[in-house]
Amino acid sequence: MKLWTSPWVSCLVILILCFGSECGTVRRKGRSKRELVRIREAKATIPGACATRLPRGKRSLPGLERRVLRQRRRSSQAEENSPDRGKAVYFTGRGDQLRLKPGVEIPRGNFTLEMWIKPEGGQRSPTVIAGLYDKCFYASSDRGWLLGIQAVSEHGNRDPRFFFSLKTDRAHKVTSIHSNTRYVPNQWAHVAVTYDGVYMKLFVNGAQVGVSREQSGDVFSHLTKKCKVLMIGGNALNHNYRGAVERVGLWRQARGQRQIIRDMQGQEDPQDLPQLVIRETFEHPGRKWLTVKDGSFPQPEQGGRLGFPGGGGIGNSEGLLDTTLEPPTCGQTVCDNVEVIKNYNQLWNFRRPKKVRYRVINIWDDARMRPTVSDHQISLQHQHLNDAFSPYNITWELSIHNVTNSSLRNRLILANCDISKIGDDACDPECNHPLTGFDAGDCMSSHRSRCPEHKQGNGICDPECNWDNFFYDLGDCCNPNVTDVTKTCFNRSSPHKAYLDVKELKEILHLDGSTHLNVFFANSSDEDLAGVATWPWDKEALTHLGGIVLNPSFYGTFGHTDTMVHEIGHSLGLYHVFRGISEIESCNDACLETEPSMDTGDLCEDTNPTPKYKGCHDPEPGNETCGCRHFTHTPFNNYMSYADDACTDSFTLNQVARMHCYLDLIYQTWQPASKPPPVPMAPQVVEQHHNSITLEWFPPISGHFYNREVGSVCDKCTEGRVLLQYASNSSSPRPCAPSGHWSPREAEGPPDVEQACEPSVRTWSPNAGIEQGVVGLSECPLQGCMLQLEFHYPLVPDSLTVWVTFFSPEETALPAIHNILLLTVSGNNISLGPSNVFCDTPLTLKLDIEEEVYGVQFFTMEQHLEIDATLLASKADCTHCRHCQPLRYRLLRQPPFTHAPHGLMLNEPARRYTDRDVMPHVVYTYQVQTISGRSESEPSPPLVHELGEHYCGDGRIQSSKGEECDDKNSMNGDGCSSQCKKEPFFNCIEEPSMCYYYDGDGVCEDFERETGVRDCGLYTPNGFLDQWASTVEVSHEKKPYCSGEVAAGYPAVTKTCQSKVFDLSDGVSQYAWFPCREAHVAAWGYPNYFLKAHFSHPMVAAAVIIHLAADGTTYIDQTQCNITVQLVDTKEGIHSLGEWRLSCRTNPLVIPVSHDLSVAFYHTKAILVMFASRLVAISGVGLRSFQSFDPITISGCQSNEIYNPTGQSCVHYSCEAIDCQEPLIRNAELKCSSPGRHFYNGDRCTISCNSGYVLQIHQDDDIIKSQSDSSVTITCANGKWNKQVSCEPVDCGLPDKYHVHPAHFKFPEGTTYGKKSTFQCREPAQLVGEMHSGAFIQYKQHSYLPPPVPNAVLQTKRCNETGLKVGTLCKYKCKPGYHVTNKPKRRAFKRQCTEDGSWLEGACEPVTCDPPPPIFHGSYHCTDGFRFDSVCRLNCSAHTVSQYMCYFQGAASNVIRCRKDGNWTGSFRLCPHSKGQCSLPQNLHYSLQYSCKRGHGIGEECELTCRESNNDVVILPSNMTVDNVLKEHWRNPHKVKSIVCTMGLKWYPHPELLHCIKGCEPFMGDNYCDAVNNRAFCNYDGGDCCQSTVKTKKVIPFPMSCDIRDECSCRDPNAIENRKDEHVHSLG
Repeated sequence: MKLWTSPWVSCLVILILCFGSECGTVRRKGRSKRELVRIREAKATIPGACATRLPRGKRSLPGLERRVLRQRRRSSQAEENSPDRGKAVYFTGRGDQLRLKPGVEIPRGNFTLEMWIKPEGGQRSPTVIAGLYDKCFYASSDRGWLLGIQAVSEHGNRDPRFFFSLKTDRAHKVTSIHSNTRYVPNQWAHVAVTYDGVYMKLFVNGAQVGVSREQSGDVFSHLTKKCKVLMIGGNALNHNYRGAVERVGLWRQARGQRQIIRDMQGQEDPQDLPQLVIRETFEHPGRKWLTVKDGSFPQPEQGGRLGFPGGGGIGNSEGLLDTTLEPPTCGQTVCDNVEVIKNYNQLWNFRRPKKVRYRVINIWDDARMRPTVSDHQISLQHQHLNDAFSPYNITWELSIHNVTNSSLRNRLILANCDISKIGDDACDPECNHPLTGFDAGDCMSSHRSRCPEHKQGNGICDPECNWDNFFYDLGDCCNPNVTDVTKTCFNRSSPHKAYLDVKELKEILHLDGSTHLNVFFANSSDEDLAGVATWPWDKEALTHLGGIVLNPSFYGTFGHTDTMVHEIGHSLGLYHVFRGISEIESCNDACLETEPSMDTGDLCEDTNPTPKYKGCHDPEPGNETCGCRHFTHTPFNNYMSYADDACTDSFTLNQVARMHCYLDLIYQTWQPASKPPPVPMAPQVVEQHHNSITLEWFPPISGHFYNREVGSVCDKCTEGRVLLQYASNSSSPRPCAPSGHWSPREAEGPPDVEQACEPSVRTWSPNAGIEQGVVGLSECPLQGCMLQLEFHYPLVPDSLTVWVTFFSPEETALPAIHNILLLTVSGNNISLGPSNVFCDTPLTLKLDIEEEVYGVQFFTMEQHLEIDATLLASKADCTHCRHCQPLRYRLLRQPPFTHAPHGLMLNEPARRYTDRDVMPHVVYTYQVQTISGRSESEPSPPLVHELGEHYCGDGRIQSSKGEECDDKNSMNGDGCSSQCKKEPFFNCIEEPSMCYYYDGDGVCEDFERETGVRDCGLYTPNGFLDQWASTVEVSHEKKPYCSGEVAAGYPAVTKTCQSKVFDLSDGVSQYAWFPCREAHVAAWGYPNYFLKAHFSHPMVAAAVIIHLAADGTTYIDQTQCNITVQLVDTKEGIHSLGEWRLSCRTNPLVIPVSHDLSVAFYHTKAILVMFASRLVAISGVGLRSFQSFDPITISGCQSNEIYNPTGQSCVHYSCEAIDCQEPLIRNAELKCSSPGRHFYNGDRCTISCNSGYVLQIHQDDDIIKSQSDSSVTITCANGKWNKQVSCEPVDCGLPDKYHVHPAHFKFPEGTTYGKKSTFQCREPAQLVGEMHSGAFIQYKQHSYLPPPVPNAVLQTKRCNETGLKVGTLCKYKCKPGYHVTNKPKRRAFKRQCTEDGSWLEGACEPVTCDPPPPIFHGSYHCTDGFRFDSVCRLNCSAHTVSQYMCYFQGAASNVIRCRKDGNWTGSFRLCPHSKGQCSLPQNLHYSLQYSCKRGHGIGEECELTCRESNNDVVILPSNMTVDNVLKEHWRNPHKVKSIVCTMGLKWYPHPELLHCIKGCEPFMGDNYCDAVNNRAFCNYDGGDCCQSTVKTKKVIPFPMSCDIRDECSCRDPNAIENRKDEHVHSLG
């Protein structure tokens, strides 16, 4: 998309309105309860970019589910023919778990368990697939082992993985290991666990993915063997498994990986059989297994692992080839897959000419006059469109759709304004247009004129009254009988409004988008936006809501015709050429483009990286956000740049390949004579014998398997004649938000949420339209909030898939979905009960019913649950699909087949063929064509193969062909990909390859030294030096709980980085700094925290290293946090390194520093890190510099000097060879290359420190590096050794306070290696044990039990015991109706035992509700104020003017009660007969004036203003004067804007209490301390008067004469300067 003239126009967020959905009514207008989420999504677009929304996550596409739901087969031919393969059984998770009969001896030492499983999506966490339990002792119930599924996230809602846990009878705690990635629902996987008495190992699909050696010894003793029970399918605690199981094996030995792989492939070694305990094939499960009480045996799984129950001649559609084609991290679809696009690049036949239909929608008035665009514009634009695309074999066929409608023609069509934002009390620039009344007056607040009361509703549209706050002149300006509403009606709710947004226009026209690219016309504010496009992966792409939107002023006009070319490029899948530079979110964004690539940026390797730029030449060198870069040979003449028509003239080959790919993938129905979709990848060899070659190939790129017809059901049919349907109709009794966000309609169609587990407006959610403060609507009813979805074709279902992409954690253990009700044609609706879900894995439900289903209802008590999509799959051989003609395949070969010289037509649609017509020493070329009833596709890329030749999947590694591994299969996800490449963090050994996940396995291998922080620690590259901060300065500090000192020095690399957390109070403060209190919100609307790390040796920076303990993501809003990093040089100069994304996955964050060679180098003395998330924890900041290279010193060397890297100094040049003296280093061993004591240039010595000593490298008598490695090599150069080293005794430092605490220590000889120390316990700690020389003693720390906290429940069981240690944390939870003091949103807090034996304070206070509306003031009384459970009664009979009746929402009552959630059970309402007026306000202060625009009736308000400008109206008690408030800076009186006439016919607040005081000057937070604002009423000048709160950290008084000890002193009681002696009460 293109922009003109103004770069600040915000990007369009494509909005989904409530049209077509059934919603309840919204009770009042205003901002949505989730407006912040919408704003965040709007901000995700790049300011100044075109309005096409930038995708940041993977999106689902029509056709993608056809591959997702297919079952993966991992069997070999040997296994398929195995007679004892058995059959699969399906566990429903409801009472069909099995336990092994007594008599089978379960291994108590070494063991291996193997099985095939196919788990459903959505399980309870943890779910037990198989486990060994102790049935005798409840306290020992966790002893034994488990294999199952568990969400590794903190709250159990995301990232579910296979896990293996074990606790021996001797162990104190359980050890768990997890697989490396989350499991894939409804996909067969081979899982094995082993234990050899030392190592626990977990294998998935033959790859080792987890290992631990924390347990040791036998699992249980022979004395307790009768207590042990082996179960499959769940446990006695209902952690039951849903899914299929096949071929279970239990062995009394820890089998090796090679044995496990052989068993997975169905190859058994007879020598292993004596170690086999169980081989269960489930032919007769009752022989060895018992059901649980009242339970049943699991049912046989239809089809099993090796077959898909085909029908209608489809046959077995599964093969050995993994046909998943994943896009890169920055991509969306298969057309972003690098191999696919390379094939489109290389094969010209994939880019054969394609003709595409497009339709121009031209709107005329009723007289067939004033068209939106002229015929000349259409003709000129069409000609230029074909001129631009025809060189690339894409031509366009034009049709014009004329619409005659004066109502539409006379209205302004807004291109990028969400209509719900008009009149929302905020100025939205994209809605700021004269015909919207300048955003219904929101953008004119300072220029609004006053509307006299007599003009309101006088039958004339008065411009000064045409604002939202005057109800648009009481309706006169939207009355077509009074005025020309096309110029005056700004009310967004009126049917006569003068404008429409483009979504409304599309809904009114409802033009099918499946056969044409629809071209609409719309304007944007100030004519800045030239166009808007729909991405091909958006679910609207082929609907009436798709198409492109152009500005009619630019359409078909000279100099602007390339705008449509640019927008069509977006519709065909092209990004801006500057995407990798100017549309990234941080400097380590995965899409950052440093060089042309098909994986990053615009995904084209023939467009050089470039910033956003409008010039017709390379941009001038300048400081980009991520450092200074010089961009050359940039694609400024590309249609996808922002240059003008005189400059743009071409697409690149990669871009052309992408457009042709998307025309095949998505837009076949736009082409009048399209061929069947091609097979995008070459066939592959999957098996080979001495006389045959077996081939398999990928399905067509579109994912369709039948002849396509627009609107035909065959488009929804997949292999096996299974009909797949997304919901097509939706409704809910819950109200819709005005914008349509979270409406039921968002749950229709395929899933389109870009980032799972984050709130998204593209979903249905129960609380979408509920406004804050509307009482009684927010909670779900007893049966739950309901969403109903219906499907176009009723059918007998096989399965239901639901994408639940977000829900908030509740303290209750209720499943997120309360109930699912299947709606049947017969009316016998079927309840499926509650379901546990994961937000990043779809919920799948196997349905064993015979009724036809037409819809489904979801019920939930979770108000923030979000449902993205629902898919209903039929059973195989669905009647709706029987008439569909399957696509067939023709296999082409050169030399040709003997019996089929023109290619072999395969009558069955299977994608597998065994060629037995082959001869040795002949090179064969194979290609595949898709054949439909009318035509044939282009041939696939070729496979070239010779009989007997090695291939990927044969178990032999062909390095010459680029193979890195070969595990004898063609599957992904097992460490060795289908292309025989090692997958990330896997290493593979031997042939056939055995792969293992090495990251975090506890072994530091050479190949992971640079990247494996978990196994190898932090890595410093050769030639560089890392120094860690000597001192740290932080913005928010409370010792000892968030002290900045802990971030100095070497970081805590052994600690796990935390993501998606609620708080960081537990333990993190011991090794990392984080802000332990909220920051003041800065002037730009975001809180700001900082950490400044100082270094003892300023150096020229090569990189900055930031080691995290937490990455700043919260559970509710999991948006990743960005940090801003700046270098501070020795002259206090600031050098920005840009913004960087924090993630525990890339910890530590290493930020390279680039230097502009045109300016002088500088020494960095400090690093400043700034961020906005309170949950960022930093354990260390490092400065990486050049070890033997100092550019500043080099530049100062004279002509007769050379640079000496040893001393990093300039020395006089000499040609004489100088010997080095023999190195004399104590406490070390030397091994030198020279045998004698003479050392010449180039001689080397290796120094190894003795045990107990550490190696230190010196420079200028200072230590610049300490190494944990005990050896180093030094080299003789110019008479000096290149390193000055010594071996110093290890310094143990002070004992960790939690190791021996509390105690007084004495160190008479110091704390280095070999020295001794003594200690004495401090009260009330007691010494336990004996003192031995040279060894520390045992001790106990005693404290009293924590005193009870009123209205709170102790949650930590151990805190009920005596003998608690100092430092013990006890968690409390406030009772219902109470919350933590001063923290209304928190119900839990912690108290800690301190060194003096006391406990830190913590308390709960009652929940309070907001006071009832002021109209009822004085007419009600409450039993306990506005606290929880207080009952307020309205007294309707005490008024004499008239009798009042009172209603509370929902039922007639005059009583409301304050609930535990802070809301009332209802609200007071006046009856319609209430009458009376308040008298004029009496005793009003002379400085005040009022305006009662609506009179003085009950409920009417009078606006208050002060006669003097810049004064504010406030309430002051009767004993306080205005002078008191101004003199006493801590006074903060309540501001008042109006008074209201109450039911008692009295004004509230009372007029006598109202006064005018001096207001605040608009200079708060400007880094100058303004004396007039230095008071609580003005938030102490926004923090400008205290050094700890001003952003510059330096207080500057204004005027300069202001006394910094008086008017401009630090008065803020919350500033650090004024809180030094304050006691910290709680860790809450």
